[in-house]
Amino acid sequence: MVSVLSSFLPSFIAEESLNILEMILTLEMNLGMTIKSFGMCLIVCEPQHDHIKEIWQVIWPQIRKVYNRDAYLSCCQVWVEFMIKHFGVRKN
Repeated sequence: MVSVLSSFLPSFIAEESLNILEMILTLEMNLGMTIKSFGMCLIVCEPQHDHIKEIWQVIWPQIRKVYNRDAYLSCCQVWVEFMIKHFGVRKN
């Protein structure tokens, strides 16, 4: 799935973020790397504003299922940036 994600432009992945997320959730292998790649695409090109909260609510429990320490930390690094970008302090 990582190679599939990398073959599309981040703008396409952002537009289809909920559908792609649904496909990712059906994976059983290499979930950590796929979640990381998905997050990197969504940092580069933002998903629809009304999808951001739903994406976070679905993805965080999946990240917690990544048991390999290095893969987990790698996922967290990307998704913390996503979280800060979308839920961080707003400047006036």
